[in-house]
Amino acid sequence: MKRVSKILNGQSAEDMVTPFTTLPGNAHPSIQKLQAGNVRYLSDKTQNQDDKDQRRKLSSLGQNPWAILVSCADSRCPVERIFDAGPGDLFVIRVAGNIAGSPVGGVIGSAEYGVEHLKSPVIMVLGHTQCGAVAAAVKCCKDGIGTSDFLGRNLGATVGNIRTPAMEALEVARPETPLQIEEAIKLNVLHSMEKMIQWSTVIQEAVRSGACQLHGGIYDITTGHVSFLGRHPREEQLLAKSTVLTVRTGLDAPMPSLDALNTLKAGNQRYIVGDVETKVVDARMRNALVQQGQRPLGVILGCADSRIPIEYVFDTKPGDLFVVRNAGSTCGAMGGGLIGSIEYGVGNLKSQLLMVLGHTKCGAVAAAMDAHLAQKAEGNAPPEGIKALLGRLEEPVKMAVQQCKSTATANRSSLPGRKGRARHRVECLAYD
Repeated sequence: MKRVSKILNGQSAEDMVTPFTTLPGNAHPSIQKLQAGNVRYLSDKTQNQDDKDQRRKLSSLGQNPWAILVSCADSRCPVERIFDAGPGDLFVIRVAGNIAGSPVGGVIGSAEYGVEHLKSPVIMVLGHTQCGAVAAAVKCCKDGIGTSDFLGRNLGATVGNIRTPAMEALEVARPETPLQIEEAIKLNVLHSMEKMIQWSTVIQEAVRSGACQLHGGIYDITTGHVSFLGRHPREEQLLAKSTVLTVRTGLDAPMPSLDALNTLKAGNQRYIVGDVETKVVDARMRNALVQQGQRPLGVILGCADSRIPIEYVFDTKPGDLFVVRNAGSTCGAMGGGLIGSIEYGVGNLKSQLLMVLGHTKCGAVAAAMDAHLAQKAEGNAPPEGIKALLGRLEEPVKMAVQQCKSTATANRSSLPGRKGRARHRVECLAYD
């Protein structure tokens, strides 16, 4: 595994972000405290020293922090020192890349504790220059590789949370990598702020009511200066939308086929790079599905192969997909359970997208191909136990053999066989 820190070797941090030298006069008192503390830190006039009496008070009376900081774990970013804060001042959450993580992760849960139980009036998401996690995400996006392939499972999943702002940065800043990383650092702060509103009803309601403000900032590890980015530029729109993870039910309108297809593409991309969203399946969601019924965004006809977990492949949650599976992703006989199930999904549940999903290394197709070639060469019939199944695959197998130049190239890895099978399934479904 390559070390993330090597990606930015030699990069200058100068002018990474244009600093905000002043704050509005009506800035929240906690933000004013953070700025004043950073000014003291920059001028070597820090005030907070270790106080034994203060430690005793905090131990006996509890904490009442005036701000929550969600920052990077980077050792060059000592949060309390940056803001010249003492024990009891800040509730600090640190994780690589200052990511929000997942809807049920430790970052969101910790921030909710600070807001709901400690009544902290401000949350600041603090990024920093020369962030290795952000640089790694930009590199993976530029090179077209998965973060888990580059960094391993766990670190790859962490960096995978930064792929969205990294991709946006590649569109905004071209073609120089340092400029793209600069942009990605800022966009990553905004992305984490957005996810905190989207994933947490506690934070969402606190921000909406004014009980808590959500701010962003970037720390320059070279100069020590903190740039205060203020509140999210789309905060009103984010709060106006009911963006907390929900479940599709029978009360929802059918999703247009193109939107459904794009949803599946996006989910599969998350699955590929290891950036899957944690699905919150609680009693509320289950009860909604029971009481209000289902309105899946699409119907999937896939293979029974244990290596193809459909909901994982498309990173969906309960209520999203109506899934029909059997060996070889075949349609079965007219009037059979497979066709009837598909008709129910399309006709009764009103799903506007029907996808037939084949897969590589399909054992059923391989068996059908072998049986066809053996029968052609030696006149041997396939085993009775799978004869009916193989019969459903006979047409696409014949198509594959005909497309191949010789029998030697018509084998179990034949791409025409897979494509031909998919076309055959669509033709069967369209047959009246």
